Amino acid sequence: MAYASLSDLTAYLGIDESTADDALLTQLLTRAQAAVDGMCQRTFEAGADSTRHYDCRSVDGLTLHLDADLCAVTSVVNGDGITVAPTSYTTEPRNLTPLHALRLRSVVGLAWDGISADIAVTGKWAYSMAAPADVVHASNFLEHIDDTDLPGVMSEIRRILKQEGRLILLQPNFRIASARYFDDYTHRRIWTDAGLSAFLMSEGFTIELSRPRFLPFSLRSRPSLIPAHPLVVRAYIHAPWKPFAGQMLVVERKK
Repeated sequence: MAYASLSDLTAYLGIDESTADDALLTQLLTRAQAAVDGMCQRTFEAGADSTRHYDCRSVDGLTLHLDADLCAVTSVVNGDGITVAPTSYTTEPRNLTPLHALRLRSVVGLAWDGISADIAVTGKWAYSMAAPADVVHASNFLEHIDDTDLPGVMSEIRRILKQEGRLILLQPNFRIASARYFDDYTHRRIWTDAGLSAFLMSEGFTIELSRPRFLPFSLRSRPSLIPAHPLVVRAYIHAPWKPFAGQMLVVERKK
């Protein structure tokens, strides 16, 4: 199922459903979903089971670090060809998806890497089992919008976002990155975590999550202070201490 239904698309385009070419519109929705996944480098909706293979480079003691979102585990086979029962490992995080690591219980006497084969993890590799709820995501965007254009931007976000939909913002936090904030001369407005949250509440949103320190100010600098490898970035996001942090994450829900 795509991120929008045929009814959603025909209503948005103002097309009479009785005269619409359902096959063509379905194909366009599928292509649009693939384009969104490709742009975000993330699969948001789970499809059929598939298997990913790992070696010792993904292992840290009892922990196997995954290099993609995993929302459901079907089977796990370690490097010795032994099927690892679900009771023999815990997931990280424990009660949320997507998963980013599997950790063997120390009491079971198993290890991840062996000599006979790669580690094989089979399951649904995606952000979630079903297409996520209505979402608008913007990364490093609002700081480029001046006060003249900001009301129009927010009006358009409210227009396209369904009730209870989420707005996800990732951008520089002036409070902790003031020294580098205007290294980008196209920045037009200062935002802090407290100021952004207060502004969004005044725009009719409820704050669900605010993380003042989420990512380094930039991963593009050379040499980069934090290597831009997926496993390193994933570990950084979940680490309790974040050196060189300068980007904040704010998640809001439309009331």
